[in-house]
Amino acid sequence: MKTQFVKDLKPGSKVESCFAVASKSLASYSPQSSRAGEQYLKVTLTDATGSIEGRIWDAAEHRSKAFDVDDIVFVTGQVVDFNGLQLTINKIRRVPKEQVNLLDYQSSAPRGIEALAAEMARLRGSIQDPSLSKLLDIIFSDPDLVYRYNHAPAGRSVHHPYLGGLLDHTLEVARFADLAASMYPAVINRDLLITGVILHDIGKIKEYDISSLTFQLTDRGKLLGHIVMGYEMVSAAIASLPGGAEAQPWATELLHMILAHHGKREWGSPEVPKTMNAFVLFYSDLTSARYNQFASLIVNHKDPFSLWTSWDKHLERSVFVGGYGPLSSETQDTREA
Repeated sequence: MKTQFVKDLKPGSKVESCFAVASKSLASYSPQSSRAGEQYLKVTLTDATGSIEGRIWDAAEHRSKAFDVDDIVFVTGQVVDFNGLQLTINKIRRVPKEQVNLLDYQSSAPRGIEALAAEMARLRGSIQDPSLSKLLDIIFSDPDLVYRYNHAPAGRSVHHPYLGGLLDHTLEVARFADLAASMYPAVINRDLLITGVILHDIGKIKEYDISSLTFQLTDRGKLLGHIVMGYEMVSAAIASLPGGAEAQPWATELLHMILAHHGKREWGSPEVPKTMNAFVLFYSDLTSARYNQFASLIVNHKDPFSLWTSWDKHLERSVFVGGYGPLSSETQDTREA
C-alpha cells in the first residue's frame, strides 16, 4: 500500500515510495560546472495528489534505461527546495503495475464523473435550436466517444489534469459563457455559444491516451493537436446532417469557434476570434483554465511557514496564500517572532 504521496512532501522529506513516471529526459551540466560534459537525468514523478521534479545526478544515461515513461517506479531519495520542491533520487527501479493500486497514481474530478455527466446532460437539454441539438445527438451517439469525453483530462499538467478534467473544465466554461449570454443577449446566440463550448475541446479525447497513467499524448495528438482533430470531428458530424454544412446557417461560425478558441496564433490558435460567440468562448475557456491554475497553486501549497507558493512557470509568478491555508495571523506572528 502506498503511504507517501506528493502532497505530503516538503523540504527535507526522506522518500521511499512508488510514483508514476510522467516524463524523463537527459540534460547536460552547465559548461561552467565541474561536471561539464556529463549528463544528468530529469524525471517528473506523479501520483494521484500531484507531481514533483526529480533528478538523478550520477550514471544518468545508464540508469535512464532501467525504466520508461508511464512506468511505476519505486524511488528512494530526499526532497530539497530548489526553485520549488525537487527530489534528489538515490535509487529507482521499475515496479510491475499489477503490484500496485493504480488509483493511487491517477486523480479524478473532485465532484465525481457521474455528477458531471448528469450536469452535461442538463446543459445539452437546454439547447433549443433543433439543428444544434441534432448535431450533438449525432456526435454523442457513440458510447465509446462518450466514455472518452467523460474521462479525458483537460491537460497533462497545466489545468484540470485528471480523469474527468475535460468534462469538469467544459462545464466551467459553460457557466462563464452562460453569464456572458445573459448580459449580452442582443449579440450572443446562446445555443450556438453553448454548442461551441461543449465541442471546443472534443479533440482532446483523441489527443490524450486516457489508458495511460500519466495521460501521454497519442501520435495523432502530437502531430495534429486537439484543435485540428476537433475541427475534423465536428466537420464530419455537420456533413451528416440533412443538407450538410450548406444547409446550416451556423456551420461556418461553429467551426470558426473551434479553430479560434485559443485566442491568439502564438497560443496555437489557427485563427483569432472574429465573432462575438467565438470571442466569448475564448475568454470563458481562458478564465476556467487560469482560475483552476491559480486555485491549484493555493490548494497544493505545502510549506506551512511561507505565505507564498513556489514559482509557477505557467502563470509566471508566485502566489500569496495568506488567509487561504493553514497559516493564520497567529502563525504569521509566531513565524516572525
